[in-house]
Amino acid sequence: MAIFACLYGVMKWNHHNEFCNIMNVYSPCDLASKRVFWEEANIDVLGHSDDLWCVVGDFNSIMRMEERRGSSSNWVYNECIEFSSFVEDMELFDLPLVGSKLTWFFSNGLTMSRLDRFLVNNACLQRWGRLFQTCLKRTFSYHCPLLLKKDVQNWGPTPLRTNNCWFSDPTFSKFVNDSWNELRVQGRGSYVLKEKLKLLKGVLKVWNKNHFGDLGRRINDQVNLINVLDGKGSSGILADVDIVAR
Repeated sequence: MAIFACLYGVMKWNHHNEFCNIMNVYSPCDLASKRVFWEEANIDVLGHSDDLWCVVGDFNSIMRMEERRGSSSNWVYNECIEFSSFVEDMELFDLPLVGSKLTWFFSNGLTMSRLDRFLVNNACLQRWGRLFQTCLKRTFSYHCPLLLKKDVQNWGPTPLRTNNCWFSDPTFSKFVNDSWNELRVQGRGSYVLKEKLKLLKGVLKVWNKNHFGDLGRRINDQVNLINVLDGKGSSGILADVDIVAR
């Protein structure tokens, strides 16, 4: 039912010290339920049209026929027209997408679409200036993650990320415990905790490389292969060998 199609929230944009309404969408798949959702969403947004609105998520619909490969029926075309009208009636803007033309890829390599997007109202554009959405690399999901950006920024150092395979190693827990106890840092409790976590991060990187090799590179190679095949599928029909590789 359409009532479960979206979640509402309010985000505070700290840089501008103002609030923005977020509608996080997972749209129904059947057209009848989509129409109910579109109508309800339209009422919610237009009822507060002077506020900042960002409508984002999986809409399970496309705005233009070139946003889908593998299906070109009249039913898809008619739904495309209705969804485009919904966006126009909501007075929302479909932001430019960079990085990929499509955002959803089925495992057979024959069906792909742009189902995911950020839609913002004019108030957002007036307050924040030029916005665009970046399509990031897809991994195990059928969907590519999207990032809403104003401009290119330095987001600082990357955090430590653990790998599930670490916890399957019988020596891991003891190694972490022993390494933590061997670290020597002087100062207040909060400072000691911060510095020991920083040092432990370096220790774990070395341990990971010695036990599992360059996992990051191996994972990145597979992610690159997935996205190369996605790109080939977006421009033409995949060969049998590419489908098997997927």
